[in-house]
Amino acid sequence: LDIRDPVGRLVYSAHSYWDYQGALTGSDGTYESNDIPNDLIGVNHVKPFVDWLKNERPYAFGNVGEFGVPHSHPYTAGWLVALDRFLEYVAGEGLSTTYWAGGGNWQTSYPLSCHPATPGVDRPQMDVLELYHNNP
Repeated sequence: LDIRDPVGRLVYSAHSYWDYQGALTGSDGTYESNDIPNDLIGVNHVKPFVDWLKNERPYAFGNVGEFGVPHSHPYTAGWLVALDRFLEYVAGEGLSTTYWAGGGNWQTSYPLSCHPATPGVDRPQMDVLELYHNNP
C-alpha cells in the first residue's frame, strides 16, 4: 500500500506487546510470572516499525497506540526499566505514544492498568510515564 500524503498529515499507528506470549504466538496480555523483561524488550519490539517509517514512509508520522507493562508482577521493576527505555527511544525518534490502559473499567483486575486502584495512589507505571509527559 503506497499512500501519498501531500499535506504531511498521515500517521501510521502500531501496537507493541512485550509479554512472553506476544513474542511467540501473539500477545494475550497476561504477563505470566515467568515473563522476565530485558531492558530493551520494548525498543527491540518497536524498532522494525521505526525503521520501516524512516526507510519506507519518511513523509509520515508514527504513533505507538498501544503498549503497557504490568503494575504488579514479580519483575515489575524490570518492566519499568523497559518502559523507560522504550519511551526514551520512541521520543528520540519523534513518535507519539498512547499507553494502554487506564480508566475506571481497567482499575482493578487488568495487569497493565495505570489507573489508580486506590484514589490518590498512582500505579508504578505513572512514575515513568510522567517523565515523558508533554514531550514532543
